[in-house]
Amino acid sequence: MRILLFVILMLSQGLLSAQNTTDARAKSNGIVVFKNVNILPMINEEEVLVDQHLITKGDKILAIGPSYEVEIPKGALEIDGRRKFILPGLTDAQARLPRADRDGSEAHVLQTLYLYVANGITTIRSTTGSDYHLKLKERSQKGEIIAPRIFVSSPSLNGNTLRSFEEVRSKVSKYKLDGYDFLKIHPGLKLDIFNEVVKVANRLKIPLSGHVPSKVGIKRVLKSESYASIEYMDGYIRGMVPSIFNVNADSAGFFDFNFTHLADISNITDLAVATASKRVWVIPCQSLIENWLTPKSASAFSYEPEMRYVSQGLINQWTVSKDRIRQDRNYDAFRYADYISLRQKILRSLERTGVNILLGSGSPQVFNVPGFSIHQELEAMVNSGLDTYSTLKAGTSNPALWLDEEDHFGTVKEGMAADLLLLNANPMDDVTYTQLIEGVMLRGTWIPKSTIDQELDKISKEVKK
Repeated sequence: MRILLFVILMLSQGLLSAQNTTDARAKSNGIVVFKNVNILPMINEEEVLVDQHLITKGDKILAIGPSYEVEIPKGALEIDGRRKFILPGLTDAQARLPRADRDGSEAHVLQTLYLYVANGITTIRSTTGSDYHLKLKERSQKGEIIAPRIFVSSPSLNGNTLRSFEEVRSKVSKYKLDGYDFLKIHPGLKLDIFNEVVKVANRLKIPLSGHVPSKVGIKRVLKSESYASIEYMDGYIRGMVPSIFNVNADSAGFFDFNFTHLADISNITDLAVATASKRVWVIPCQSLIENWLTPKSASAFSYEPEMRYVSQGLINQWTVSKDRIRQDRNYDAFRYADYISLRQKILRSLERTGVNILLGSGSPQVFNVPGFSIHQELEAMVNSGLDTYSTLKAGTSNPALWLDEEDHFGTVKEGMAADLLLLNANPMDDVTYTQLIEGVMLRGTWIPKSTIDQELDKISKEVKK
């Protein structure tokens, strides 16, 4: 019944061709078998299970074993996995989902969600949420829409939204009661207000996630015992500037760009140790920072293949945002190179000290297109010096552990969610191979490349109307 409803929904939204309807009906018993496939379970370092049969039933993995041992159930939908590789579905821990009531139509929201799924992203965390996103989460859980599993952070907590202790207590309590998974911290919070947020959040057991307000600083954030994650590696460069410079934290610029030349890289060790000891996770969003600051022009970005899924109006907004930063008097190409190099050193130090890293791209923002940008982030992390296995963990098993969902998704083993990515090459050989997608399994429903390509083509035509 679940699969039938899914097929009906796809048909009603124009998201399934006649041929693919036949394919879906062929699996009406709810059993799918990936035959003779290679598997990256993401359980033990660099382990690859060769020539396996992987069987799913409903939305769970039923069995995994060598092809010569596992019997294929009669009537199952069989998928040829020879010379192909299965990876757990990816997670984007820093997504910015649009709202139908603010950013366009309901169709636009559904198209955005499909872009994630098409790129093998089966779980997302929407970082600045609303009541609309909570309803979207519920619809996803019920299988009413084609969407990744969704977690939601609260509306922004910043200097404008929280100006008194009364507002702190009222809003934090409300967001906990509403069912948000995190409190979203943005810049602008004063120290006393921040401390009250921490106090109330700790009492209500709802974690904080987001930025590092300049009036608070990275060291106080790490002492707060309440942060689940720091995004964009915000605050680390500020925290590395020696006190002798007596800098004004408010003058740090775009993610501390103006302090690049003042930061003492030797100071990262203490910050990394503190981050690891407090079990604070870090979401680098390195590809977004690079897109925003690179000397590469906005017009050059506009010709990238994935821009066909973005409206011209949004591309124009991104162009204005990018140009505004590059026109700042403190910006030039040489400082950009130094800044990116420093961020890469920080990321390496954090990871090697034992800080857990999460995959997140901050899309849709400044030429980071939902879904596609997560593959760019994988590249950016490897280019920063992380090994390929650690980078893949950041997008598979790590997010599940971070979300206390490690018993449900993030790895490939019996009993886990049937959220899978079928690839035409081993991503351990080259992380860009995560883009060689043969198909995606979303909660037990197989979506082949042919369907993905058809739907992406429809989306490209719709957004360019």
